[in-house]
Amino acid sequence: MPAVVRCRAAGRRCVGHLPWREPLGAGLRRKPPEIRRVVLSFRGAFDVSGTGFRLPDDAGAPITFRAAGTTLPAIESIRAALARTVGFLLDHGKTVWLLLQVPELGFKVEECAGRPVSVEHHIRTPCAVAAADVAARQAPYRRIVDEVRQQQPALEVFDPMPSLCDERWCHAIVDQTLLYADDNHLSRAGSLFVAKRFTF
Repeated sequence: MPAVVRCRAAGRRCVGHLPWREPLGAGLRRKPPEIRRVVLSFRGAFDVSGTGFRLPDDAGAPITFRAAGTTLPAIESIRAALARTVGFLLDHGKTVWLLLQVPELGFKVEECAGRPVSVEHHIRTPCAVAAADVAARQAPYRRIVDEVRQQQPALEVFDPMPSLCDERWCHAIVDQTLLYADDNHLSRAGSLFVAKRFTF
């Protein structure tokens, strides 16, 4: 679910929109501010497209996000809601970071580990997804982020792809360490691996 204000889901049943209510609002408005930095993150490629990436588990009816009280399509709704959220936070004196989505693998991480008792299981090699496929999948979502940054230049953005991808592949295993907990979430080891590039 995108961390946005006034954006609701329609279509397939899913979690409701972010409840932007007290005490969160009070904490953000309080002076002197107790919350100085806010970090936003959401599965943008999924939220913009409304569909998962290759896995059968993600193949249900699409989810469509629409800004409450409008008929805007998902991509416009998410753009407007993200801009509104970032603007709200900046107006209240917060430093705002957006962590871009990690590459979705499109396969189960278990495929990267062998099963000694199985004669049919083949280990996925490389344990990776093509960087070109990730770039195509994330392109509409990243355009939204770029447009919001143009409106709100104070928004800071962290991109995990340089940590996880080379020119050909986005890797789920680096130096024999599994970086993913599932197809679209980093493991603890993966989070620490990517965090080495954090600048905050």
